[in-house]
Amino acid sequence: MIKSPRLQKILELLFENTEIITGEFLCNNLGVSSRTVRSDIKELNKILERNGASIVSEKARGYKLNIKNEVLFNSLINNNKSKGEDSSTALGRAESIISQFLINNLDNIEGITQIELADRLFISVSSLKNDMKIVKDILEKYHLNIEKISNKGLRIIGEEEDIRSCIKKYNKSNTELSERIQESLNLILGNNNEEIITTIVKSNIDKFDFKLSDKALRDIISLILIMIVRNNNHNNVKYSEETKKKLSEAWRYGVAKVICDDISERFGIVLEEIEILYLTKYMVSSSSIKIKTKDGMKLNNEYELVRKILLKIKDKFNINLLEDNVLIDFLVHHLKASIYRAQYGIIVENSLLSAIKNNYPFALELSVYSNEIIKEAIGCDLKEDDIGFIALHFAAAIERLKDNLNKNKKNVMIVCENGVGTSLLLKVKLEAKFKDRINIIDTIPKYEFNEEILNSYDLIISTINLKGDSEKIIYVKSLLDNGEIAFI
Repeated sequence: MIKSPRLQKILELLFENTEIITGEFLCNNLGVSSRTVRSDIKELNKILERNGASIVSEKARGYKLNIKNEVLFNSLINNNKSKGEDSSTALGRAESIISQFLINNLDNIEGITQIELADRLFISVSSLKNDMKIVKDILEKYHLNIEKISNKGLRIIGEEEDIRSCIKKYNKSNTELSERIQESLNLILGNNNEEIITTIVKSNIDKFDFKLSDKALRDIISLILIMIVRNNNHNNVKYSEETKKKLSEAWRYGVAKVICDDISERFGIVLEEIEILYLTKYMVSSSSIKIKTKDGMKLNNEYELVRKILLKIKDKFNINLLEDNVLIDFLVHHLKASIYRAQYGIIVENSLLSAIKNNYPFALELSVYSNEIIKEAIGCDLKEDDIGFIALHFAAAIERLKDNLNKNKKNVMIVCENGVGTSLLLKVKLEAKFKDRINIIDTIPKYEFNEEILNSYDLIISTINLKGDSEKIIYVKSLLDNGEIAFI
């Protein structure tokens, strides 16, 4: 068990993020020094290595979680949680109440009274009524509600797909709910079911030549386990004929069908056709770390959309990301999944959203602007969590751009005919506009300018006409107007 709250937070950040996290990012989120982060990582690694995982450190880049044994790792995560949520807070009690409603739903219990709920939480009925307001606010996010059934009490109601999404969310954090699902799985599939299903999923996505991110793989496996329990109780999802047709023609229907067929054959159970479509829907909207030829050939529309976004960003923000192929590939594949999620109303949670807002405001601005372009182009409005994820791609691209610019700084000589005040103003303005792209060596008067200086520098920026005709020489006014800035 991980007792230190700080170590728990580090593990949470690493677990939720599929990409490398920098030491600086961890320092900012934890409010500690880089030395403390390194010490914490070392201590956390000792625990993880005994529990099927490790933290990989990449020099000059950061840290990444590597899960080697998912069963051991999941056991650590579950054991690290209390028997329920923290009942000392209103939010904690609300989440415990939701988990109880979900357990009752799994067990086909018609309702639970307010007195029974209050007794479980050791609070008064009046306190419970206040907590129920928070419960309703949380459930609204999942399009769920609480219904009163005469004298039998309260129960959770909503579409089956929304109930599953809510179960998936609280399965991670509530031990009682998690244990209840595992009991059902053991009865339906026998022991070691998660290991076997993980093997089935991994082998089939490999056959179909694409790779899910680690987090997406864990989410798909969790979704399948819940799907099996619900299907066994004849709680199946429902789709319109139009949606069924669309999903049956989707780019990942084939792999979803093979996975379901293999599970049915291996465990001797029947998964309804509608569940194959359900799995397809979530596989289509899952994030991939790499897409090979079979998927890549179908991404022309996304490439065009990304190019349109980057062109408009260049025009509006004067930042050129059109040559960043890493960014383009990530955006193409991430946008495809994000757009599907938005179209199907699939909820993703971005635990880094607050940190992104605080640490990468400009990248977030680019992402929000990109969403406006997406809305205009295809009428699809991305969720805030997805906008935050896309901001991370922009943040990484900006860092790469800075690195490239710093490597290719232009050495500049200023030739100024006026006094030190004017030359200093020009220097300050140039550095403010091009601080990552130029290195101003000195300012000289016209009489010191000669052929040797012309050949020694990448650019000569002058407020006065100089002898010679060279593309290296750029003439400006001392106040530096917008046209001159654009030309430079």
